Parts: sequence; C-alpha cells; structure tokens
Amino acid sequence: NLERYPASPFPANRPVRFLYLGRLMTEKGVRELFEAAQRLHAEGFDFRLDLVGFFEDISQTEVEHLQNLGIVHFHGFQQDPLPWYVAADCVVLPSWHEGMANTNLECAAMGRPIITSNIPGCKEAVLEGKSGLQLNNIFPCNLSFKVESGNCRSGFIVSFLDQDTFFIDSQFLERKDICQIGEESL
Repeated sequence: NLERYPASPFPANRPVRFLYLGRLMTEKGVRELFEAAQRLHAEGFDFRLDLVGFFEDISQTEVEHLQNLGIVHFHGFQQDPLPWYVAADCVVLPSWHEGMANTNLECAAMGRPIITSNIPGCKEAVLEGKSGLQLNNIFPCNLSFKVESGNCRSGFIVSFLDQDTFFIDSQFLERKDICQIGEESL
C-alpha cells in the first residue's frame, strides 16, 4: 500500500539506526541478528538496533540482557509500524523462511534499504545492491559482514566501517533512487 507507506525523507541518524520489526523468534533469524549485533558491539562499531515486536521463542530475559549491555533497544509490540520505518536507516530481516514478508514490502515502499535473506518471501522486495542486500546464508558472521559493509545515510549509501554508516560505496544509488526502485518493484 503505497499510500499507507509513502516514500519518506531519509533520517540523519547518528549512529546509524537499524530496525528489526517482527515476532522475536528463532525462525526469523533473531538469534543470528543478536550474535551479529554482539560482534559489532564488541568490535566498537557505533550503531543502534531497535527491536519492535512481541516474544515468541526468544526470551524476554535474553533481550533484557542485550538491552542492559546497550546492544539492542526493545520497544515491544507497536500497533503502527510507520513511525519505526520513518526513524530507521535500514531494516533487517534475516529470516529462515517467509510467506511474503510484509516488513520488507513496507520498508521498500518507504525507500528504506533492507538487509534480508535470499529466500522466497524476502528477496522479492530487494534489488540486490540497489535497494538492499540479500544474505545467502543466515550466519552471524555473514550478517555482521553485510552490516559492516553498509550505510544508510541520506544522499549516498556509503561505507559503514569508519564513517558510522551502512552499505558499500559506489555500487549503491542515491536515496531518492532507492525510493523509486522500491516503488517500481512493488
């Protein structure tokens, strides 16, 4: 629904702000996401990972532990995902399997880059290297490598490592082009 999820201005977050929006469960790749976030945090990368959703087989204790370490920010279930997409630099969904991931469709419509699994139900909303990145294997090292390699900044999607940003330099298009690509592919 492009009227409900319109392309929105890109935020100027510092540090880069990642969003996971969905059920907190193993099959959504949440444990791999946590491991990747822990690795990035341990290596000194400055980022924010917002978790929006409700608990399934991931425990509240596990999330609270990561929150206390400053690795994640848990916001619980939210009725309206729109403000979370608007605030995010990049949406992450490293799921093991999906029907059709609404999260990816909604954030693509809003012009937000996506890091997601290269599986049916996830990959359809991403043009690899243009509107996001697809993971061929959902392993924490693969996910954290993709995160280290990226940037979700306004203007250009540029290098994440030392500049606090998210994708890979010259391969990526300007943000307005990402919005257009997302809209056209939907």
